[in-house]
Amino acid sequence: MKPEAAVVYTLQILEELKIPYMVVGSFSSNQYGPSRSTKDADLVIQHSSDTFRELIRRLEPEIKVDRQISFESVTGTARNIATVVKTGFQIEFFRLSKDSHDLRRFERRKKIHFEGSSIWMQTVEDVVITKLRWILNADRPRDLADVREVLSASRDVIDWDYVNQWTDQHGTSDLLASIQTTLPAELQPDRD
Repeated sequence: MKPEAAVVYTLQILEELKIPYMVVGSFSSNQYGPSRSTKDADLVIQHSSDTFRELIRRLEPEIKVDRQISFESVTGTARNIATVVKTGFQIEFFRLSKDSHDLRRFERRKKIHFEGSSIWMQTVEDVVITKLRWILNADRPRDLADVREVLSASRDVIDWDYVNQWTDQHGTSDLLASIQTTLPAELQPDRD
């Protein structure tokens, strides 16, 4: 099963089980900026133990889910990691945390078209906000490149008031401003 097909298959099962979710990580960056290859798909889900057990049952044997909960190293968010058996591609299921931005971005998620399906994706603003937090806390070069690419491709559709509110709160405003100075002048927003 190819990675995109595995993601769509997983999201269809989430829909059937009425498990609220949103696509985050590289798949969401790819939606709002240039596409790049990735070794995993990140999903934020809101579920009960019973519905998660049913999700596991429905995914197997094509996708094996590690039943052991692990914690993401930067945010401490609980997750389960699933592996597409024939490819090694991973799907990470993150629990919706109580972080105020995590809750707000889950409320703001929107339906988009992906590989012939309608799926829940985080918004472009929340991609930028989240990636800035990752840069600040984990200093991953890929996140920096993702922010630049998303800003370059989606600058005109971004709700800057919303972004500025969260970057002020997270202490990432200077980081955002620094990244914006590396963009062509016509792509730099006015900060009022």
